[in-house]
Amino acid sequence: PPEGSLAYLFCGFDSGWYVDIAKNGYAYPKYVFMPAYPALIKMLGSIVGDYWWAAISIAWASSFASLPLFQAIAEHYMDRVEAMWATLLMASFPYVFVFTSLAYSEPLFLFLCLGAWLAHLKGNRPLSAAAMSMAALSRPYGVMITIPVALDLLKRRDFRGIAWLAMPLGSLALWGLFCHLSAGDWMATLTQQGYWAKLGMPYGVIRIYLWGAIFGGGRSQSINYYLIAFVAIM
Repeated sequence: PPEGSLAYLFCGFDSGWYVDIAKNGYAYPKYVFMPAYPALIKMLGSIVGDYWWAAISIAWASSFASLPLFQAIAEHYMDRVEAMWATLLMASFPYVFVFTSLAYSEPLFLFLCLGAWLAHLKGNRPLSAAAMSMAALSRPYGVMITIPVALDLLKRRDFRGIAWLAMPLGSLALWGLFCHLSAGDWMATLTQQGYWAKLGMPYGVIRIYLWGAIFGGGRSQSINYYLIAFVAIM
């Protein structure tokens, strides 16, 4: 959004890409951004007439809606007071607080993952599968929410419930088909990350540190001591 506008305060670098996809659709190198968030921006933006505020509203709504979901999940494992403190700690954790206050897809992803797990705990398989499907289309790693659900179903020997995992896997497959038909690449979400890699933007801890340390070459010349301290503390 234009500098000086209130919306400018709540948008980061990737916000513009999501809004651009909502307005103009996909083209190289935008396939790295999954379609769930841009689709919602397009739907709400066409109603309110402002794509920027649509992006911000969806992010904020997802952020606030995640709080009661997290509280409900926490109460499944601890008493209500402990769950309240856990929720406050989660909401005020710096990384969570920053990324759930911007027009990014992280707030939607958090909401969908929490919703999927809560629905799973309550035995609502269709709702859980729908939330997992949306999560798979919200972030490149979104489909990984199926792993803890699958493990819990196996532990319960609920083999019928495992069949519902076909929904999120199928939604990811359909996204791959879309990428193939429009970009000629089933894995465009991953391969087009090279666009930013050529600009010198690193991708992930493994690629920056571990991969270079093991195989040599491409390793960062500096050590991120803050990252090491963060991992150690966690």
